[in-house]
Amino acid sequence: MSIKKYNIGIKMHPLIVLGIIIIAIGTFILYLGSMRQSNQVNEEIQKKLNMTSDKIDSLKKDPGINKESINEIDDEFNSWAKDFTNNKNAHQLNFEKENLDIQKKQNDLSIEWRPMYIYFTQTLKNLLDAFNQNNDWKIVYSIPELPNNLFSEEFQNYVIKLKFNDRQSMLMAFFSSRSTALPNIYIANIYNKNIFEKEKKYSVTDVGLGGLTISPDIEVNEIRIYIIEHYYPLLKLKGDYSLKDYEKSIKEILKTIIEYKIVMVEKGVENNEN
Repeated sequence: MSIKKYNIGIKMHPLIVLGIIIIAIGTFILYLGSMRQSNQVNEEIQKKLNMTSDKIDSLKKDPGINKESINEIDDEFNSWAKDFTNNKNAHQLNFEKENLDIQKKQNDLSIEWRPMYIYFTQTLKNLLDAFNQNNDWKIVYSIPELPNNLFSEEFQNYVIKLKFNDRQSMLMAFFSSRSTALPNIYIANIYNKNIFEKEKKYSVTDVGLGGLTISPDIEVNEIRIYIIEHYYPLLKLKGDYSLKDYEKSIKEILKTIIEYKIVMVEKGVENNEN
């Protein structure tokens, strides 16, 4: 549908007419974006159509408005509504197909790359256990079992907890910022909070950007590291590591992070809070 310019006479009216067009476009987006039952969607679409039609009728009664322009908009809107209604099943099928394609892609990525995230959690556990066995003070940790689907809601709320002492802790959260991108690992320092409090359930929103991000990127075959120095001064990590040789890369990354944090804790250094 082409967007035309209309001469309506009163300054306020072009905005109202633009609003009508936006409502019509919004109805289309509402349908495509909805995951609810079709009957529910149809009711909402019909409600929107009725509201828009009522607004057009109301404008027609305004003595200060150009009736010819409003009739033209009315004709365009009715034509769009008719075409959309006739073809909405095709739109729905196309949307469902795209959604299935994304789910298949996510499933394929999970099968291929979940071993890398398992290796991350296992390597972290081995490092912490080795430290605890050879030192007087212990790092208390919680590393939950990794969900099967890297893009499930359960995985997006997956959080690892490390407690170095009563004042300093660390959270690691996994989250995919795009529907078919491998999840990033966000790491945040936490201060003066009991992260093992039973009533508190942490998620990626508690970690935020965290100041330290481990970002596997299959397009460039690299594991990229993003550090906000304000939160991690003196942390020496390279900008990127090999994704193909992820075992070596993950081991080096985790050793550097844990060694850095242990030194900071033992020196009594508290970095800026995330």
